[in-house]
Amino acid sequence: MTKGCESVTVWASGSGELIQNSYYISCNQTLEEVHSEDKIMEPSLYDILGGRAKVEQIAHSFYDIMEQEEPELTRLHECTEDGLIEADVRHRFALFLVGWLGGPQEYMAQYGHPRLRMRHRNVEVNIKMRDAWVRCMDASMKKNEVPEEVYNYLSARFTQVADFMRNVPEEQ
Repeated sequence: MTKGCESVTVWASGSGELIQNSYYISCNQTLEEVHSEDKIMEPSLYDILGGRAKVEQIAHSFYDIMEQEEPELTRLHECTEDGLIEADVRHRFALFLVGWLGGPQEYMAQYGHPRLRMRHRNVEVNIKMRDAWVRCMDASMKKNEVPEEVYNYLSARFTQVADFMRNVPEEQ
């Protein structure tokens, strides 16, 4: 049973569009209790995509594409001597993505709140890197045949998050 003060974001499909809802779980309430109170709508994007195996496949092909198509972005990550992104980086991102899409919150249990901007503060994220990241994620979703409605929704959300991560002013 997972207890803690945390915010949970969930998605549901309805009327032909995806809807995002956020809920605050009190410090003495478990995720299981929240689910049992029918506060979280089902199915989540994690479920719609097909669960852990599919989400992990998206995460890993994201990095494969990055290594092939975006060498400058690849070099911002921890890499092996061969220039490939470390397995631990891939694993952490897959755990994050699983939870972000509404699956088990294992990332939070292992690493705490994502605090994306804090965790990326030592990396210069400019428009060029933002766009490279989004290209890799979009290509991974296409490669993994994410349904069009879900692809469109996630592409917009990933773009918003990537833009939020920018920490370098726009070039004049």
